[in-house]
Amino acid sequence: MVDALRSIATQYYNDDSIDPVGSLAFEVESGEVATALLNDLSESAEDEDEFYRRIGMAWARVRALFQPNLTDWRMLRVGPANEDGSLSTDNGLYIDFLVGRTADGSLAGFFVASVET
Repeated sequence: MVDALRSIATQYYNDDSIDPVGSLAFEVESGEVATALLNDLSESAEDEDEFYRRIGMAWARVRALFQPNLTDWRMLRVGPANEDGSLSTDNGLYIDFLVGRTADGSLAGFFVASVET
C-alpha cells in the first residue's frame, strides 16, 4: 500500500531542498486505528459550535461511504523524517491518507494535507 501511495505523496514535496524519497517517513496505522479515528471525527456534541457540527456531519458521510464499500482500511501519514527515519512532528507538510480496498481489490480513498509548525 505504501508503494502505491508513494508517487502521490512525493509529488507534493517538490522543493529542491527536500529529497522526496529519502527525507520522507511513512507511518501506517492499523484498520482499528483508522476506524476509531473516523468514528471520533464523525461524532459531534449537541452543544458544539455549528462549524464543528458540520465537520462531524461531513466525516459521518465519509464513514457512511467507506464502511459498506471498503475493506482493509488503513491510515497512512507521510511527512518529513527524523534522522532515525521515523516520522517527525510539527515539521512542515504532512499528508494523511485514508484508504481501503474495493471488492475487486483496488485501492480507494482520499487524502488531506496539512502544514504543521
